[in-house]
Amino acid sequence: MAHAASIMIAAHNRSGLTLRTLESLAALDIPAGMDVECIVVANACTDDTEQVVPPRCAAMPFPTRMVVESQPGVGFARNRAVAEARHDWMLFVDSDVRADRGLLKAHLDVYREQGADLVTGRIDLWWEEIAEQDWLTPGMRLVLGEHHHGDKVVRLEKPDAFAANLSFTRSVYKTAGPFRTDIGRVGTKRMAGEETVFAQRAIDAGLKFYFTPHGFVEHWVPRSSIESDFFERSMNAGAMSIILTSRNFGLNGYLRQTTMGTVRLAAGAAGVIGSAMVGSADLARRARVMRATGLGQLQGLAARLCRGPSI
Repeated sequence: MAHAASIMIAAHNRSGLTLRTLESLAALDIPAGMDVECIVVANACTDDTEQVVPPRCAAMPFPTRMVVESQPGVGFARNRAVAEARHDWMLFVDSDVRADRGLLKAHLDVYREQGADLVTGRIDLWWEEIAEQDWLTPGMRLVLGEHHHGDKVVRLEKPDAFAANLSFTRSVYKTAGPFRTDIGRVGTKRMAGEETVFAQRAIDAGLKFYFTPHGFVEHWVPRSSIESDFFERSMNAGAMSIILTSRNFGLNGYLRQTTMGTVRLAAGAAGVIGSAMVGSADLARRARVMRATGLGQLQGLAARLCRGPSI
């Protein structure tokens, strides 16, 4: 497999966390004789990322550089990273993760042992700024970035890709790319799914997509995600994204999704009222998220009727 790797980071306005991500990458176990580079794409940053990241790049144990992508949006940043990469095997991580020392080797092992074409890895949650919350549902943990498929390397038939921990070759990018630029994160807007579309295109082309639990990263959980309307905004945008990027599902599919969205919207609204009556903050949170999810499904259906599916 690869004797050279390009590690890529799309960064937007999280300079302190980006520095910590680079710190963790500096400690990676790199196979003997492997040529490694790292590229940080500063995507329309308005903080001090462009000032503080280059000095850290210069201190890395392998060639590391920052490039500026002025067009806002994570899809633009990821496509720019691929264009800048010198090597044909690429590993993406987010700018707010802490990488395990064995991340690189674990990905490479799947290519060597399974003949994989693209690989996504385990993502745990990084609780430091705030204590872990016991009221989080599995769906909420997923929104925070958690990504698990068990404790064994498995081939995935569904496009469960997370670019916080995702690798592929340039030939795969030519088949499945570029990353969509109309559905991913743009600043604080929570639309998503560009990795899902990328992985779905790869699967459709007959490429082999694997998950590894061994090479993992920890994804930062900010206090603001727990104490604000983050989950409502994320689940609403996520539901819209799923509808917009799903395959054609016919009249029955529209009816089923409309029913599900309506039921979630109504149940969530009723739950908000019920939670106020019993004084339960946890019930209120979950009810608001359900309401937002149902509304997102209906909004996605309306948009899809106007412009069609977009895989």
